[in-house]
Amino acid sequence: DACFLLDSHLASYNSMAEYTFIRQLILNKTTRNVPSWVGGFDSVEEGEWFWSDGSKFWFTNWRPGGPNNDGGFEHCIIINYNEEEFMADEECTKVFPFVCAKPL
Repeated sequence: DACFLLDSHLASYNSMAEYTFIRQLILNKTTRNVPSWVGGFDSVEEGEWFWSDGSKFWFTNWRPGGPNNDGGFEHCIIINYNEEEFMADEECTKVFPFVCAKPL
């Protein structure tokens, strides 16, 4: 995992301000709202979401109808779903840019 090699984790967020900051970072680096991986997952138990850095998961901005675990394999989270402001569950094997974070 690329974030692990950087001594970090996929990014997590617990407020609209943090979520907006990560989206702005993606926009600054890619010039558009590219769907991107963050550290949320529910692979331990369907519908019970966790952050890969161990922080508590409580802030959500799911796309309408989400999360839906389409096909039974969507256990990871992307933000900028459909290049919009929403997050969505997605198959963890898909290729997207990603955002790493580490404590200062």
